[in-house]
Amino acid sequence: MKRKKGRQKKGEEIFSPQNLQLIGQVLATIGAVLQTIGYVQELEEENNKKNG
Repeated sequence: MKRKKGRQKKGEEIFSPQNLQLIGQVLATIGAVLQTIGYVQELEEENNKKNG
């Protein structure tokens, strides 16, 4: 089995502008989901106080 030299370049392409943009979008999405979860938890706590 011969190794192709082209494979080594893929490691460097991880930090290409396109991939950084994609990573940013993923992180933003995760952040939004976490914010939503936190908001829902706050609402549940308020409901528990009112009902408790």
